[in-house]
Amino acid sequence: MTLPNEDFAYIQKLLRTQTGFLLAEDKRYLVESRLEPLAQRECLDGITNLIAHLRSHHFGYLHRQALEAMMTHETWFFRDQFSFDALKEVALPDLIQARKLERKLCLWSAACANGQEAYSIAMLLREHFPMLLNWKLTIVASDFSQAALNRAQEGIYGDSELRRGLSVANRNRYFLKKDNGWQVHPNLQKMIEFRRLNLIEAWGNLPDMDIVFLRNVLIYLDPEARRQILEKMQRVMRRDSYLFLGHSETPFPIQGIFDPVHFANTVVYRLK
Repeated sequence: MTLPNEDFAYIQKLLRTQTGFLLAEDKRYLVESRLEPLAQRECLDGITNLIAHLRSHHFGYLHRQALEAMMTHETWFFRDQFSFDALKEVALPDLIQARKLERKLCLWSAACANGQEAYSIAMLLREHFPMLLNWKLTIVASDFSQAALNRAQEGIYGDSELRRGLSVANRNRYFLKKDNGWQVHPNLQKMIEFRRLNLIEAWGNLPDMDIVFLRNVLIYLDPEARRQILEKMQRVMRRDSYLFLGHSETPFPIQGIFDPVHFANTVVYRLK
């Protein structure tokens, strides 16, 4: 069944107002493929009835489930290796030198999805900067989706997920084989603080950040949401901290606040 225009427009508006995400006209198939299972799970007769229910009720549980169903959690371990090379060879050495007296460092995976990015950061720190384990080290991993956060906190991944970006050596060092997959080692898991956070809402009490990974998020947002997020990001980042974006993203529309730092085949941004 073809999704009526008014139903598609309603989902577009719901996504934009609640998450800042823009749903392009050619993504109608995503609404159909992702909301049909939700309609079935909720014993509603198809997407049209699901959307009719959403329209007729105040924002609540089912709206949040629909939004979560529309989120994309596509990611993998050490996604975009150039970013992690820049973290290892530029950002961390610079900040370790700058923070050597206070011995405190805070990193944030601001759209962590199922957790691969946050765990990749933790693995890199343990592998290449073991001295930081004696610092006051904080890794915050947040996401809009509670379902994604639950998976990230559980820390269990299948063989196919581990093959995407993770070496056999790191798999054997940082994961434990279980009947239902591979479990992140507790020593890695305890390094990360998970929290649910909607980037276009109030952020609550976040620590001052030294490094922020906000990759492959801004590209999906409307301009006003991008501006608000970047302005809030600037306020929680310490002077001379680093912002990592996706390869096709920039800090526009607040360029001038961040200096681009070019490294190999990527660019990271340093707060002035």
